[in-house]
Amino acid sequence: MIILGIDPGLAIVGWGVIEAYRGQFRPIACGDINTPAHTSVESRLEIIYSELNRIIEKYKPEEVAIEELFFTNNITTGITVAEARGVILLACRKNGLPIHEYTPPQVKQAVVGYGKAEKKQVIAMVTSLLRLKTAPKPDDTADALAIALCHGQAAGSALKDYFNQPYTDGIAMWICDQWKDYELLDASDGEKLERWGKYILIRPDPQVLWHGEKNSRFWKKSDADYRRSSSGGGSWSENKLPEAWNISYRDLTFRIKPMGFKHTGIFPEQAANWDWFSDLIRSAGRPIKVLNLFAYTGGATVAAAKAGASVVHVDAAKGMVATAKENAALSGLSDAPIRYIVDDCRKFVEREIRRGNRYDAIIMDPPSYGRGPTGEVWKIEEAIDGFVSLVADVLSDTPLFFLLNSYTTGLSPTAMQYITGLRIARRFGGRSDADELGLPVTESGLVLPCGGSVRHIF
Repeated sequence: MIILGIDPGLAIVGWGVIEAYRGQFRPIACGDINTPAHTSVESRLEIIYSELNRIIEKYKPEEVAIEELFFTNNITTGITVAEARGVILLACRKNGLPIHEYTPPQVKQAVVGYGKAEKKQVIAMVTSLLRLKTAPKPDDTADALAIALCHGQAAGSALKDYFNQPYTDGIAMWICDQWKDYELLDASDGEKLERWGKYILIRPDPQVLWHGEKNSRFWKKSDADYRRSSSGGGSWSENKLPEAWNISYRDLTFRIKPMGFKHTGIFPEQAANWDWFSDLIRSAGRPIKVLNLFAYTGGATVAAAKAGASVVHVDAAKGMVATAKENAALSGLSDAPIRYIVDDCRKFVEREIRRGNRYDAIIMDPPSYGRGPTGEVWKIEEAIDGFVSLVADVLSDTPLFFLLNSYTTGLSPTAMQYITGLRIARRFGGRSDADELGLPVTESGLVLPCGGSVRHIF
């Protein structure tokens, strides 16, 4: 769905065109229509009408969202805005476009999560949600993009039915397609064929349920093949790999080390989340303190630190924490404000609550199953609700985001979203999106699902 957002005015009309698809947004174009100050009102209205028709013709929006007229103390300003708004509505009507109107508080609530948000907060969220390199200018243009985003978020809009239609030209998930050093070449018969830098690996994957589709020529050219054992576990066969090697994602570098339980040290699909929260951190306009729980080898830690956050990295496995330090050093972050903690995550959070320490952002990637330091059993389906509730107690008074990941087949993204709605949103407000993560498969052109996430923005 292509949406044209409009911020009406006589001197300046802000406009922004975005594409909305299943809760995700892509900027297409934005700008403003300026009218000369020392010309007649009718001439200025003619400019607005003509320019808006040109924009509609060029970008072919399917729906229009416009700010609803509200009364101000300046009657003259209110009248001129109303006149400009009338011309805008006429142009949209003449082009057969459905028109949706939103009040300023509705726009702020949809974009920021708070109906009385300040202008700078709206601009920061617009920049983040659309992944713009710089904040849109002037403010009228930023407002227009916010109005378009508001319509994209609106539960009662025509988009609700549109999103429920069968899709043929896209995939409803967060797809990580920006890797250069990693590639999912093919997938079939319970296995995936991957390129990690210059090395080709075959690894099992429970999501690969289809058979007879091993079409890539690289299946016969792999450097290592992980085989499961009938007695449990598994090992690498025909292993031609070095002990370790480096790969990069954007300006991050990671050490790849094939392990005895099929993993390599990085979950490449998580780069979609790295990009998401890195944009939030960079546009926050203030120091951000991140708590990364079950932090593994530090992919999220390194990404958050590179974006400018201070990070507390917590994992119970000493070897994983050591690798996280190595990844930070490889990414030029040896001196970054990262604190590494080898500890049970629940016990660490309980101590942080007693100490009064608080965090602006929390990242959680809990395992499906595990044991605590005294042998207590962790099963994510049984423990996650209580743990999210506990972790909420270390959020600051001005939180930025909360990210929850899961690779457990029985724990869907929408189930996780329900939990965050109860334990996070009820206390702090904000809004959340839940979806699967995916990696594009080169051979088939399709996308392999790789776990799910809930992204909550305050």
